[in-house]
Parts: sequence; structure tokens; C-alpha cells
Amino acid sequence: MGHAIPAMAETEQRAPRRPLLEVKDVRLRFGAVMALDGPSFSVEAGGICGLIGPNGAGKTSLFNCVSRLYTPFEGEIDFDGEQLLRCAPHEIARLGISRTFQNLGLFADLTILDNVALGGYVGSRDGFFSGLLRLPSAGREESRREQRALELLQMLDLREVAGRYADRLPFGTLKRVEIARALMVSPRLLMLDEPASGLTHEEVAELAQTILEIRDRFDLTVLLVEHHIGMVRSIASHLVVLDGGQKIAEGEPEAVCRAPQVIEAYLGAA
Repeated sequence: MGHAIPAMAETEQRAPRRPLLEVKDVRLRFGAVMALDGPSFSVEAGGICGLIGPNGAGKTSLFNCVSRLYTPFEGEIDFDGEQLLRCAPHEIARLGISRTFQNLGLFADLTILDNVALGGYVGSRDGFFSGLLRLPSAGREESRREQRALELLQMLDLREVAGRYADRLPFGTLKRVEIARALMVSPRLLMLDEPASGLTHEEVAELAQTILEIRDRFDLTVLLVEHHIGMVRSIASHLVVLDGGQKIAEGEPEAVCRAPQVIEAYLGAA
């Protein structure tokens, strides 16, 4: 994989496609704090949408609403015609949505292969109970998951670490492992929560290329929360900016990043 972050002109010159995800007037409150105050936007199928904003802007809260960890008290979230707020959290993976988290959720005492394969249980009909009962279908499913995990590790240049343990690998490698695990359920929407956090400049460049490659290879739609503005601008076709739980800007990345309210709220904060 190359090390340079691709220019926008090289990565996104696609005709508009229908929205896959639509967020409409979502409001979420924690006690007296309004975490989300009515943001609305859509993410087109096959696109990469960057969700940016300062700390506490509501980005992860919005992610948690889409993945059904949180339930807003108002608004709608539509995924390919399905009202997500009517779905239980365990149904999200089977609809075609998968995500990573800010903090790695890998098991330190399991091999990389086992960590990735575990991601397949999220969308599996057999799950752990069939395995405990040693049903024949469980054995077939386990073999299928392991083969799928090996294929993903190969694609992400991780095949050589498949047998190693998660607590013995560099942070940048583990970030790619978590993406592999999220791909185990063959999602249509991949949600990445600060995947570049803690990475070196070279690792960020490699990650940007990886996201583009997996988007194209699996025909994914990507919703990306990230503080690394250079990476987001290089790969995103669309940006949404939150501040204080509200949407303050939306549109083509270069235009959004030049908007005075965005510079004041986020880009100029440093």
C-alpha cells in the first residue's frame, strides 16, 4: 500500500447516488445536557462522509444513535428505507451496519485471527449457543468465519500476524485489525470512529489508502468520525460539521473547511 495520502481529485469523482443513510432532526439529551440538537444530513451510497467537529460536538453520540447504543428522544434515522430507531441493537449488523470504536475492543489474550473471527458472530444466526451445543451447523459456520477472517487479514496485509496475540502488536496494526473485524459481517455501511487516533503520519497515510481500497473492493458506504482533518479532506466526498450538538456546515470538503464558522469552531481551535 502506498504511503502518500491521495488527493481528492484522484479519489472522488463519482456521479451522485441515492442516500443510503438519512439522519433527520435527531435530538438526544443526557440530563440537562443536549448532546444532539437536531442535526440532519444524508450519506450517499458508495460515498465517504466525514463527520467532524471539536471535542464534545456530538459526533460519537450520533454514531451511537445510528448503531442503536443510544435512543434519541426525537427524530428519525433511515437506513435504506428501514427506520433504525424501531430496530433493536442486535438487529443492526444484519441490516448491514458495522462500526469500530475510539478505544480498541480487542481481546488481548486471543490471537488476531480469533479476534477478527469473533466479529462474525455479530451477524451469525448460529452464534455461541450452537457452538456450545456442538451442532453440525456450528462447525460449518466456524470454518466459514475463520476462512473469511483469514481472507480479510490477507487483504489488509495482516496475514503474517494472524497467530500473534493482540497485546503484542503495535497500535497502528491493531487499528487495521479492528477494521478487519468490522468487515466480518459484510456491511453496506462501515462506521469508523476516529480510526487515525494515535497513529503516526505514515500510518495515517496508509490508513487513508486502506479505507479507499476497502470502500471500492466491497462497494461500501463509509461514515467517518475523525480529528485528522488532512486525512478526512483527502478521502471524503462529503463533510458534515457538528458543534454543540448542532450541524453548522455541510458540503464538499474544501468548501466546508473554508467556511468561517467551521474555522472558528474547529479548525482554528488549535
